[in-house]
Amino acid sequence: MENKKNLKVVLVNIHTPKWLLSLAMVMIMTFQGQSQTWSLQQCIDTAQVYNKNLQMSRNSIEIGIEKEKEAKANLIPKISLNADYKYFTDLPYQLMPQSAFGGPEGQFKEMQMGVPHNISTNIQMAVPLYNPQVYGAIQTTKIASDLSELQYKKTEEQVFFEISNLYYNAQILVHQQQFIEGNLENTQKLLETLELLHSQLMIKKSDVSKVALQKE
Repeated sequence: MENKKNLKVVLVNIHTPKWLLSLAMVMIMTFQGQSQTWSLQQCIDTAQVYNKNLQMSRNSIEIGIEKEKEAKANLIPKISLNADYKYFTDLPYQLMPQSAFGGPEGQFKEMQMGVPHNISTNIQMAVPLYNPQVYGAIQTTKIASDLSELQYKKTEEQVFFEISNLYYNAQILVHQQQFIEGNLENTQKLLETLELLHSQLMIKKSDVSKVALQKE
């Protein structure tokens, strides 16, 4: 494949090999003589960077890894802290017998019990011993992650095959074009020779017409 020095080639999803093959031929024929030749490995490396299917597969692998981490995080012990604050503007009154404090019997006195500020805290730690749902989620995300990696390898091999096929087909077409151009040049020389011979009445007009038709 050919690539002009200032031309940025982006190989994306390959679902139209004929179209890409035509593009490769145009690049080769347009920039031939003033271009730099890409090796097959350079084409494959470029496709692996810019191919949309490979990019989506890599994203799927990353998502699968994060989901697996999220599922495993449910096995981590959890600590919860709760705090409650209350302020009583008006404390309730209670009647207390004065005899309890050394006073006379049968008499009571109003007293406020408690304090206006009340703070309560609660710390709770939960350690999962066995949770089938958590372990099932971990197993499911692990399988999904493995499937994403297999899908990536499959897509990578497909891109490798298609790029290789396009690369060698483009080379074949270039050589075919060179062969046809060489034949055309030889046919033109033969036609000129036959026209000269015909002008000297050494051959028939039909012989010249056959070569002219072959050239067309």
